[in-house]
Amino acid sequence: METIVRGLLLSTALLMLAHWNIGVSVNSFSSALLAAFVIGLLNAFVRPLLIVLTLPVTILTLGLFLFVINALTFQRPAACSKAFRCWASGRPCSARCSTACAASSSTPPWSG
Repeated sequence: METIVRGLLLSTALLMLAHWNIGVSVNSFSSALLAAFVIGLLNAFVRPLLIVLTLPVTILTLGLFLFVINALTFQRPAACSKAFRCWASGRPCSARCSTACAASSSTPPWSG
């Protein structure tokens, strides 16, 4: 149940980012759901691997390289789908931060 709520809130956040013209374009709610699903898979499996592999660079940059990893994991679904697009080099980081805030605050109050 919590995963479904997180997916719905993340797709809603993607739609809001598209409405605010922050560098994200989503054609429909179903494409936002698909993009949220792919972003969730990337966050669960690929992002931890990237963090471990780039740990020396992350330490040298005092953690700032994590913004690059966040932008890459946010732009990857956009490269795979025509319904979800992401453009402008600096904006994926701000869009990623916005969707991360929405996804982290998606824990329902009844879950304890």
